[in-house]
Amino acid sequence: MAKRRRREIVVRFREDREKWEVDYKDVRSKRRRPLFDTEQEAYKHANQVGEELRAGLRDVDDPDLTVGAYIDRWLMRAETDGQIEPKTLASYRHLLTAHIKPTLGSYRLRDLRPKHVRNLLHAKRTEHYGSDDKRRSYSKNTIRLIKAALSSVLTDAIEDEYLTVNPAYNTGRKKRRAEKITDAERLAKIRPLKPDELAMLLRTTTADRFHALWALKGKGGVRPGEAAATRIDDIDFGRGVIRVERATTDGGRVETIKSTKTACVRTVDLSRDLAAILKRHITRLRAEALKAGTGEPTWLFPVANGRLLDRYAIRDAFRRALKQAGIGHHRPYDLRHTFASLLLAKGAPLPYVAAQLGHKNPTTTLRYYAHAIPEQGRRWVNLLDSGPAEAKTTIVEPQRGTNGKMAVPNAR
Repeated sequence: MAKRRRREIVVRFREDREKWEVDYKDVRSKRRRPLFDTEQEAYKHANQVGEELRAGLRDVDDPDLTVGAYIDRWLMRAETDGQIEPKTLASYRHLLTAHIKPTLGSYRLRDLRPKHVRNLLHAKRTEHYGSDDKRRSYSKNTIRLIKAALSSVLTDAIEDEYLTVNPAYNTGRKKRRAEKITDAERLAKIRPLKPDELAMLLRTTTADRFHALWALKGKGGVRPGEAAATRIDDIDFGRGVIRVERATTDGGRVETIKSTKTACVRTVDLSRDLAAILKRHITRLRAEALKAGTGEPTWLFPVANGRLLDRYAIRDAFRRALKQAGIGHHRPYDLRHTFASLLLAKGAPLPYVAAQLGHKNPTTTLRYYAHAIPEQGRRWVNLLDSGPAEAKTTIVEPQRGTNGKMAVPNAR
């Protein structure tokens, strides 16, 4: 198939239709692909489209708007409309201000090209920061985040009709073939507590205000943000379940609560021990609220000044709890791993565990916790030879009838 590029316009011969195609996006970024009988007609149309696109870019309110000025406008708009989470917006602000504006800020927005973005990313890969005795280079993840932040801004620039294509698109290094992750590498990321360690953690933190939190995570499998955003009325002790439908952001502010990671609402079963721990915790909360005169408590894990637990408070409290229990280093998320691993090790069905964890697909659970499913020493094929409806083969010997002929009785 022949292909030649003219800026963002592609002219190619479509063998399946035996016609020439002009592939481009108009000023509103809508893809167009008209067909022509001859190559001459196709290139004539491509030239006309090119002129129209350049004319369209001159129709914007400020054709000389710089990348830096547009970034400032974009950040102000993003902060006002609240469509981006505060944590993500803060990360974007840092990346755009520290890495992109100093390099590309003086360029006119409509003059920005993929080569400029490639040069920026290449410079960041070879750039070092820090003092002379601790020189460091930027990680691959930092480079990826820089490109992602710039790409988000330039995508909106297309909607504002300053650009017709995103110059940051497809400007990274060519992806190498992904290496197969070994079982050892996968297991290294999953560090559940042993059953006796979980029991020791809960036993030594009984009087701690975070005791119910560790129990909810280790015996309920909820994520840290989901646990922090749990309301007392989410618990139904009569049915023995807890409803999980929201999570906190890193700021821990009530007004910034979001949906769960998978944007789904699920019901988690409560064990008898976990239900008893939560009942004692709620009784303590109500006694403290009555003494302080603050009314009926709403949140299961409230913090002063109307805030909820954030990941930093949970991390620090968990570190202290591990030290108190004499347990080695673990992350708070390892309590969720503990919940899944222990259930699977005791023979709980994979779909049940996946539903409790909030995984949309059980294959996600299997990918991370397959090592916890008992396999050694179990000859599952023996199950095929047992059961009430086991088939038996009976050999029937022929018998001689009264007439002297051989007869075979009916099979039963």
